[in-house]
Amino acid sequence: MPINSLPDECLLNIFIFLDNLEDLINCYKVNSRWSHLVSYRLSKVKYLTASKSNVTLGMINFNKPDVLKEADLARLLPNLKILDITHPFKQVLNHNETVAIIESTETIKGLIFEASSQHLSVTKHCKNLEMLATGVLEDRFIEIGYGSEIKQLYLWNYFLSTFSIFAQYFPKLKRLHIENSVGSLYEYRGPVLKNLEILEVLSSCCDETEVYHGFKLLDSCPRLKSAYFFIDSNQDFLNESIINSTVQDLVICYMPGCEQDWIFLKKFLSKFPNLKHLALRENDKIKDIHIEELIQILPNLILLDVRESFGVTQRSADYINRYCMRNNRSLSFYHKPGQRITGDWSHLSTRQERVCQGFDFMKHCFLKSFYQLPLLMDPKDEN
Repeated sequence: MPINSLPDECLLNIFIFLDNLEDLINCYKVNSRWSHLVSYRLSKVKYLTASKSNVTLGMINFNKPDVLKEADLARLLPNLKILDITHPFKQVLNHNETVAIIESTETIKGLIFEASSQHLSVTKHCKNLEMLATGVLEDRFIEIGYGSEIKQLYLWNYFLSTFSIFAQYFPKLKRLHIENSVGSLYEYRGPVLKNLEILEVLSSCCDETEVYHGFKLLDSCPRLKSAYFFIDSNQDFLNESIINSTVQDLVICYMPGCEQDWIFLKKFLSKFPNLKHLALRENDKIKDIHIEELIQILPNLILLDVRESFGVTQRSADYINRYCMRNNRSLSFYHKPGQRITGDWSHLSTRQERVCQGFDFMKHCFLKSFYQLPLLMDPKDEN
């Protein structure tokens, strides 16, 4: 059967499985019928990126950045929300061309871009900016004044101490991802982040203390719900006087040789009396006897993941089963390498995505490695 003989419903399903902007534009030009159907498909697109990803209704990619100069994105993508202008975008489009695209697409609320002097000034043309993934924050960002509406920041190759300077300009910040694999350059000394709900930190040590400073930042987040720490230092900061009673989700992953011992971990975990979901991955200093103590100090825990922590054995699983039966408690426990959690927790995702839909740490972050965490998490529309 010729493709033009297909009913609209079948043809639309074909277009839905196309995830490339150039292909969809070519289909749009075929005839008025195709144009109408492709327009409907494009109206569902919220994210445009240069990176290939799994086919979804809301995300498409492009191969040739030149197409962005030629296409009327505001008309073709009326609901575009997040624009990825990383490589190879920046190699083809100059400053004025990039500005023209952003200014003509007023629906954009999220930008992803690499650090460059060109793109620093581009952000001021995005009037509704709420989500930003980049490797740089500079004085002109403060001068622009957009920070007052930013709710998500994903910062790579960035120092905690440098963020301390800018933190006051982001009063509505709800998610902060900050990573630097070359050094923390001292700790966070900024203001309290009173609205922060999700915190993700990788901060290597290059100062004389060799201390992992991520935990000090945690103590400046009174409304924090979820945290992810990548530890690559065996020296830690701990303030036992501050209790984070709002934290429900916690992931800690370790570099080899940087595992925290149980004496420290017991004190640290006691800061989170309402913790429900905990992952302690790749820490061989954790033993079966420690698991027995852990479930005592965390009475609300319902999910415990200690995979790749080889000091924990089947003995802990057996103990937890007996304990839960005696105390009428439910606790999912995973300790075997490669053990699948998604069988019991099917809503948790392991799929790597630059942009994910839904502001949900458990779904989009809990099971992933630190470098698989999404750049931006698009909150679901309220309506």
